[in-house]
Amino acid sequence: MKFKRYFNMKLHNNSLYYISDETGKRELFRYDIKQKWSKQLTKTEENIKGFWFIEDKLYVSIDFSGNEREQLYLLNEGQVEPIIDEPEYFHHFLTELNKQVYFTRNHHLDAGFRLFNLDNEVLGNFEAPTKIIGTIDNNYLVLKMDYSSIDSELVLFDINANEIVDIPVEGHRYSSFKQITQSKALLITDATNGFMNLHMMNLQTYELEPLTDIDADVLSYKHFKNKEYIVDVNEKGYSTLYTFSLHDYVLDPLDFYQDGVVHNYEVDNQKLYVLFSSMNSPMQVYQYMFDNGSIKQLFGNKPIDAFKTSKESYQTFDDIMLEYFMYPIDEDNVPTVIHIHGGPESQARPEFNELYYDLYKDGFQVAVPNIRGSSGYGTNFLKLDDIEKRLDAMQDVLELKNHLTDGNADKDNMFVMGRSYGGFMTLLLATHHSDAFKGAVDIVGISYLKTFLTNTPSWRRNLRSKEYGFIGQDDAFIEQIAPLNKSENVTIPLRIFHSKHDARVPNSESVQMYEKMKENGQDVELTSYPNDGHMYLFNDNTDDMHEKIRTFFKALL
Repeated sequence: MKFKRYFNMKLHNNSLYYISDETGKRELFRYDIKQKWSKQLTKTEENIKGFWFIEDKLYVSIDFSGNEREQLYLLNEGQVEPIIDEPEYFHHFLTELNKQVYFTRNHHLDAGFRLFNLDNEVLGNFEAPTKIIGTIDNNYLVLKMDYSSIDSELVLFDINANEIVDIPVEGHRYSSFKQITQSKALLITDATNGFMNLHMMNLQTYELEPLTDIDADVLSYKHFKNKEYIVDVNEKGYSTLYTFSLHDYVLDPLDFYQDGVVHNYEVDNQKLYVLFSSMNSPMQVYQYMFDNGSIKQLFGNKPIDAFKTSKESYQTFDDIMLEYFMYPIDEDNVPTVIHIHGGPESQARPEFNELYYDLYKDGFQVAVPNIRGSSGYGTNFLKLDDIEKRLDAMQDVLELKNHLTDGNADKDNMFVMGRSYGGFMTLLLATHHSDAFKGAVDIVGISYLKTFLTNTPSWRRNLRSKEYGFIGQDDAFIEQIAPLNKSENVTIPLRIFHSKHDARVPNSESVQMYEKMKENGQDVELTSYPNDGHMYLFNDNTDDMHEKIRTFFKALL
């Protein structure tokens, strides 16, 4: 890849630690703020996925070929020493409380989750996906149990009594729990208006008090000084950084870039360190000074020549207004690619994407919509594509295609692609409305919900069934829409990409679609990478896929 990507930046002892793929895969680096230089700290065969500072020790997590079963290692003088090495398990690291370290884990064939400490003792058992999101005093872990993408419960685990304590709160989305006084805690939840807002929890009664009431999602907050916090808000995709005071509950925007995405930020006295990108600016790390508002780049990608980007909207079939990000070309009859994001409860955001950039340079417009079911637009919008409403989301893409061709898009050169859920949506379009597009690309997509729900890890099955439908209950609808059942309807060239260690959508979803179409003599090709997972971590694989997609689209013009 021509552009470096950065992940999971943390401030520690006057240095910024971060994960970067600049070596061809993800490794841990340290940037010395005073000396202004970076140093690579790890050199492993596999990818570094996360890291944590616990007292004077630095822990890292590593998975195998992108299978997401992260194992824990101690980084000691450049070498990684195994601490938790149970490769059959998914681990969800890492929280410190009262000089002990805790995490949850689950077997890849089991739906149950367990709470462990670093001595590998089983402390609690849970029937749903469970992660630690905070602590109270030196006695309790705050755990979030997920029953769907929009329905979670909070429980406490008493580390002294080794018992679970229920919290009387309703099922909603919850994140970022932090105790701030003996009797109060901050957290983010959509319990009030369907958007993720800051709330205060009374730790005696567990009542929630909304501190913000905005139609946007608060993503995170970090303490600044006294009773002030820096808050990252997702406003229809765009990031805005605010100061927020517990004195008056006012969000006051910082004079920082608001045309892209804040991927990460750290607060240090009078300085703010921000990992940022926009549609026409690759990832860079900036230093923002609170006293005078000055901004300077510390490290990252070099700037690229500016080009036009925009956010647009269109009215879909049932009068809902939907938004999309656009890489427009000011000419007539422009070949156009529609890219559908994954999730479905994810969101297209105005961040830098190397494939979009390359397609744009190749002469393609790229439109990236947030169809119904996307996050960032409230809980009700998230529910608009569940189960039998799935084809409404497909219709949203068709309406976007018509909207674009009513403009300057070439109706004879329209292309569709998507990843994960977006790949499933691409296959739905290719099998239900093949004549609407010139070619299609499916990346790690679902071809048949029945086999997907059967073969995906059991701990994910119930979560996904609440969105896609339950086997034995929604079979008629599942069979009716299945791309695999309608594969003979595909009249356009289809390119499929997958990976052997995908822990979310099994590789078999792509293999069965490819084999059935190949038997029918249809124009289909499958590339399956042997050393990667759902999210490609090795740059060689990403580069290969990008080049094949670009070559494929250009050859069809």
